[in-house]
Amino acid sequence: MNVAWFTGLQWAHPWAWGLAALPLAVAGLRLWRASRSRHDALAYADAHLHPWAVRAGSGAQPVWRQVMQMLVGLLLAASLAGPRLPLARTAGGPPQTRHAVNVMVVLDASPGMEAAGPDGVSLIERARLALLDLLPHLRGERLGLTVYGKGAGELLPCTDDMHIFTLVLQQAGPELLRASQSAGLPGALELARRALLRTPGASRAVLLIAGADPASPASARLQAQLRQQAVRLRADGIPVFSLLLQHRSWFSRSASGLDADPIERLAQATGGMAVGLAADPWQVLYGDGLARLPSNPIPPAALAGWRELYGIPLLCAMALTFLLAFVDVRRGLGARASALALPIAVSCLLAVPPQPAHAQGTDTQAWSAWQAWRGGRYAQAMRLYAAIPGFHARMGEGGSAYRLGAFGPALAAYRRAMLDAHTDVQRAQALFNLGNAAFRIPGHLREAIDAYRASLVLAPAHSATLRNLRLAEAQWSQEHPESAITGIRKRGPASHHDHFGVDSGRPPSQMDHKPEVDSRVAASDQSLQAGGLLQQDELSRDSRHGLSPPVVDLQPALRKMQLLHDHAAQLLGGLLEQDNRRAVLAVQSTP
Repeated sequence: MNVAWFTGLQWAHPWAWGLAALPLAVAGLRLWRASRSRHDALAYADAHLHPWAVRAGSGAQPVWRQVMQMLVGLLLAASLAGPRLPLARTAGGPPQTRHAVNVMVVLDASPGMEAAGPDGVSLIERARLALLDLLPHLRGERLGLTVYGKGAGELLPCTDDMHIFTLVLQQAGPELLRASQSAGLPGALELARRALLRTPGASRAVLLIAGADPASPASARLQAQLRQQAVRLRADGIPVFSLLLQHRSWFSRSASGLDADPIERLAQATGGMAVGLAADPWQVLYGDGLARLPSNPIPPAALAGWRELYGIPLLCAMALTFLLAFVDVRRGLGARASALALPIAVSCLLAVPPQPAHAQGTDTQAWSAWQAWRGGRYAQAMRLYAAIPGFHARMGEGGSAYRLGAFGPALAAYRRAMLDAHTDVQRAQALFNLGNAAFRIPGHLREAIDAYRASLVLAPAHSATLRNLRLAEAQWSQEHPESAITGIRKRGPASHHDHFGVDSGRPPSQMDHKPEVDSRVAASDQSLQAGGLLQQDELSRDSRHGLSPPVVDLQPALRKMQLLHDHAAQLLGGLLEQDNRRAVLAVQSTP
């Protein structure tokens, strides 16, 4: 069973657990009263009447009823404590619960892992496929990657971007490791341990994907080094979960040179587990292992709301109370059943299915922000929009700041809106407003021109963007006139080289020139419509009026692109060699 949701459970009012002592206090009071009644009865009655007096004066309830009453009190205290799960923001989707655990994947990239079997699939490819099968099971875990073979090194720190992890995983292979002295698996575990300790969060684990050859037992030195690493990992609270890729007889030599026993002992010593490559290994490794680790707290910046769970213990308490009332009715205790009717009714009223807190809170804040916008209370609208996630909230925040004259915060809000946009129409809208804000800030005219041009690429037919671009270009020409260039001029007409390129800011030859500020301003932001959503106006994908860069700018750019060569393998190999040297020193210095 997946218990990842339980590991992230938090309590809104932890002090309410103190109320759980009330049922215990009531049970103790009843025992004390029963003892006093028994003592009084024995002191009053004659000796031959003691059995009758004790039996008649006994008001003690059955043990099962006392246990159920204490359980009802415990459930009510749990409901009042407010169990809830944090909801984290996701890219392009609704907020979800996140099992925030840092997991460092240690991958065997020895030369033997590239040997192909009868089906034509190598062990390194099987390891990649197994890790790709793990990704759909994840619920917020952050993955990193460390490799070992002819060397050891860290390829990727823990990240929650699975696209980057997949890209780095495809690059991981034996060709990256060419060290003359390899730190091996102990060095890779040491690098993984240090990387996890540097990563914020106390909940962490190592996922070891290793080849195991039963015909090649590990040396005594390697076993001793693995035992030392197990002690360090256990002391730091880092369990090791291992997926063993069994070697077959068709391989000419072992990929890792050790059998499965040392790895299994390593996993058991650290509190983890080791399984072989079966039909679904993640049902055991993830469902019964990684998913049961406690979750790290979600950063406040990523918290979008809460999923309230107080209704679950409340419904259980209601069911037990109803059961007690039903038993009393069957036994003919009508008064006691009537006394239990009120708690049952209250429980029914309170046991409404809880809605996600983020949905109600976000809708209420959005409506309040929109009302403040309509009322001209832009400062209040800006504060309310700043507390709401999403593209439209960023646009509202920027629009409020723009109307307050705070063009710096408006520019920052529009930049975030551009990053939060999901469609080209939204990006064009954010870029248009970004250009308007940058136009009003001294020294940001170049950014305004670039924003207008980028917006026109996405929405070529937007007339307001075309108009503002012409205004910004005219302002740029006025602030940077050709006559202000003091560099050496040749005879002949002016050329584009005199302007030092359209992407330059202010060249040194114009430092003595003080530009005149034009009184013209960009068109105002687009007005908000009901619900706080911005009107799209004329944004479209019509490409008939698209802008094309001049040839004199396009040719140098193409030349620069030709000179760009990605030497990722060489760069990663050098970084891994440095990591391997540090790992060798760490392993050798271990007593």
